[in-house]
Amino acid sequence: APLQTDFEAFVRTLDDWQQERVFVHCAANYRVTSFLALYAELRLGWTRERADELAHSQWQLDATWLAFLQSCRAHLLDGVDPNAEPRR
Repeated sequence: APLQTDFEAFVRTLDDWQQERVFVHCAANYRVTSFLALYAELRLGWTRERADELAHSQWQLDATWLAFLQSCRAHLLDGVDPNAEPRR
C-alpha cells in the first residue's frame, strides 16, 4: 500500500545521501522501480518516458502502482518545467 508520504521520505533520504553511491533494494522490485522512476523524474531531469521505462522494466505495474505514480506525479511533478534544472 504505497503512500505519497513514503515516497517523500525516500526523496529526503536520497537527497541526504546525494554525494554517496546508494544501493536501493526492494524484495519484489515494485517499490524500488516506482520510487526510483519518480525520483529520477523529480530530481535527475529524466523524461516521463524514460522514468516509465524504468518503472516497467522489472514488472507489469498493477492498478495500485499505476494510481500511485499518477498521484505522486499530480502532486509533485506536474507543472514542473522539463527544461528547468533538476530540483534539489
